[in-house]
Amino acid sequence: MSDGDFKIAGRTELLRAHVFGVADYEVHGPEGTFHRAVAEHPGAVFVVAVNNDGHFGMIRQWRTARDGWQWELAAGTRDIDGEPEIETARRELREELGATAGEWAELTWLYTSPGWTNQVNRVFVATELQIDSREVSGPEETYSTVGWLTPHEVRELILGGGLDAVSAAALLLAMSGEFGE
Repeated sequence: MSDGDFKIAGRTELLRAHVFGVADYEVHGPEGTFHRAVAEHPGAVFVVAVNNDGHFGMIRQWRTARDGWQWELAAGTRDIDGEPEIETARRELREELGATAGEWAELTWLYTSPGWTNQVNRVFVATELQIDSREVSGPEETYSTVGWLTPHEVRELILGGGLDAVSAAALLLAMSGEFGE
C-alpha cells in the first residue's frame, strides 16, 4: 500500500495574531487538489521541574480559551527569534516557577495537534533546582500560583482531566523514569 503523493503547493496567510497565524494551504494529493487551514506557531517549550523531594513544579493560571484556571508545567512560546530552545526553557522556569536548574535533560518533543497546527513542543526535565523569586510577566502570571505536586497529585490531575495534553504526556514520561537513562 502506498502512502500517496502529497505536496504543499501554496500558502495564503489568513490571520496574523500575537502568538500564531492561520494560513490556507493548497495541497496536491493523489486524488486532486484540496485546502487545509493550518494554525502556524513558532513552537513552545515545556519544563518538567523536579525538586529534591521528587515533587513536580506546576503553575496554576487563568486560561482564556478554557475560561478557567489551569494547572500546567512551566512552558512558553518560542517567541524570541534565534533563542535556543534550552534558553527559552531556562527563561520560562525562572519566570513561572522562580527556579534555576543545575541539571537539564531533553525528554521528548510532541506535536500539539498535527491535524490543524504545526506547533511542536520541546520538553525538558530540570533537576538540582534553586528556588528564588519569580519574574512574572502579563496578567495571567501575575495572579498565578505555584505548587509542588506529588506524583500522586499529578496522577489525580491527569485522570480528572485537569491538565493540558502536553503537560500530561510529559509528566507521565518523566514519572515513568524515561529521562536521564
